[in-house]
Amino acid sequence: FFQAEDGIRDYKVTGVQTCALPIYWMGLEADQFTLTMDRVDLPALANSWLSQFHSSWLADQGPPPAWMAEFTCHLSSTLPPLNIDRRCLQQSLYGVLDYLLQERSQPQALTIESWGNWLGFTLSGSYPTTERPDLPRGNGPIPAMGPLDSLPLALARRLCQRQGGELVGFCSSRYGYRFTLLLPPLPSPATPVTTLVVLISRAGEVIDQVYALLQSSSYQLAVVGGSQDEMAAIQRLSPTVVLYHGESLDPCDRLIANDLPWPGPESPALIWIGCTPGDFVSEPAATIATPHLEQRLIPALDSLRQSSQASLPATKDRRVLLLLRLQVNLPPQLEPWQQALQRHNCRLLRAEDLTQASLLCRIWQPDGILLDQSLSTADWQRLIALPEIRHSPLI
Repeated sequence: FFQAEDGIRDYKVTGVQTCALPIYWMGLEADQFTLTMDRVDLPALANSWLSQFHSSWLADQGPPPAWMAEFTCHLSSTLPPLNIDRRCLQQSLYGVLDYLLQERSQPQALTIESWGNWLGFTLSGSYPTTERPDLPRGNGPIPAMGPLDSLPLALARRLCQRQGGELVGFCSSRYGYRFTLLLPPLPSPATPVTTLVVLISRAGEVIDQVYALLQSSSYQLAVVGGSQDEMAAIQRLSPTVVLYHGESLDPCDRLIANDLPWPGPESPALIWIGCTPGDFVSEPAATIATPHLEQRLIPALDSLRQSSQASLPATKDRRVLLLLRLQVNLPPQLEPWQQALQRHNCRLLRAEDLTQASLLCRIWQPDGILLDQSLSTADWQRLIALPEIRHSPLI
């Protein structure tokens, strides 16, 4: 199944052949899926992916559904080049589409644009009018679902992570569904045209308000809850600013958020929204009461962005290091020695498997590979067999 060139297309999203999904998930987790990295023609992808979804993935081969006639694709005029596995990208998009259809949402649009240092693929869908009692739903961030919650969505997120990216999303009765696949583009000397902001909140009304304020600005909003997986996503995304709405989080979520290494040279600026509980140890760069968001949020973000840009070190003086751990999962928080590296102007990437490490090496070309654990003979043989890693200094 995994060696078949088009085996990935055996996945049918409307209920036919879904028995292949658990097999595909297990193969992905067992590192049996090989990424094929190629330059992606984004305009061609935008023009073809939906027709391929209908012809190759929908179980019903009748006329296209009505929503396809109204579905639109939007591409920004300034997009950085993207070197990615095209099939994995399509699989991720189809997984999100499957989730929307399961939720009785009508898919509306795909928008491809810059999200700070990332390239974002945003799939939007209407807020469903038909209730699904078996799928609880409410206003707020879409949690980091596992394979038992929504296997297509879990696959979409895992495939993004395998390519060095992340999947974020939220649901709102006002704005419907918004899912964004964030993928790392090839390095470009151009300054990003937008700035990534992450909102940590479970309150639908605050999410709606912040999204409305940033919708037509140069800021892109990613919404997360407070789980450990979502906190780890913040570190992978490295946003410029994090908006922290502590009132909406339970005590366990606040403890997880408290473990993030802020403030610090590599940490995002922190803005508190509302009244934050006293158990949060880090001091914010700004505090904004919820009624004052409309007046104060954009000016505060502008000020922090200018400060961030003014303090950026020269690119030629910055080291990039990759931390590789194959046997122990990486914790969401940084350890003291890792924070020390960041204070000394090192950008620290982290990988949990060789596929992810190989991809990050191709994209970032790190100055060295960090190993802080013993490796078995088999792991060493797999490590030195990868040309992207074999020629990098090992520390």
